[in-house]
Amino acid sequence: MHSITVDLLSRLQTGFANAGFVLFEVKPLAALPPSIWLKPFTQQHGSLLLLGQAGKSFWPPYKASQPEGDDPVDDYSADISEQLLTEFLPKIAKQRLFPDPECPVNLMALGRELGWHTPSPLGLGIHRKYGLWSAYRALWWLDALPEREQTDASPCDEHTETTVCADCRTQDCVRRCPVEAIKYGNMPDITRCADYRYQPGSHCDNGCQARLACPVAAEHRYSDEQFNYHYDLKRSMLHQYRSAKSS
Repeated sequence: MHSITVDLLSRLQTGFANAGFVLFEVKPLAALPPSIWLKPFTQQHGSLLLLGQAGKSFWPPYKASQPEGDDPVDDYSADISEQLLTEFLPKIAKQRLFPDPECPVNLMALGRELGWHTPSPLGLGIHRKYGLWSAYRALWWLDALPEREQTDASPCDEHTETTVCADCRTQDCVRRCPVEAIKYGNMPDITRCADYRYQPGSHCDNGCQARLACPVAAEHRYSDEQFNYHYDLKRSMLHQYRSAKSS
């Protein structure tokens, strides 16, 4: 079993941050609960490396790469993460688990286990530092263990859940939803949300008003170009959801 030294882990983290992946953590498989798995995984040893984007830092290096393809963000995430792992960990066996339609891991469950987010009324994870402006970008299995576990890589904790959403005094996200599709303590009403977004004159046609109203980490809100890209993907997913319901 290979070992990833503290120095190497630090240099790898810096390399990923420069590529736009400011969220980074390596966790031994043995330290993860069975609840994160969607299906059996053949490897019983080694670690998982989870990478994420947050705030505005992802979009500039992504755009500089001149992305192409049907899903350029996923392609960039897969390609760059493989390049950096090959550069820094050339002798360590590895397997990309995400982006991949057959990913065996529930990323939301893993992210919450690592402390990357806690629940929000919008059904999105909310990050202590970056609010609703973060996302999972890549997940790798590594045939290696960190020399010691990171002590500062989990930016959320149980206290965060009470201070970020449960103790929110204004609940601007709930108040700003035009069709009352979200309510604290419940999952969002996706049907009501989807139906409203496709109505003529919808206030959410170009952006979720509830998400935009959240006061947490508003300074880290995506640029207009990045926001529009992700929102178009969300709109496409909602269209597929509505089509499936009506068929």
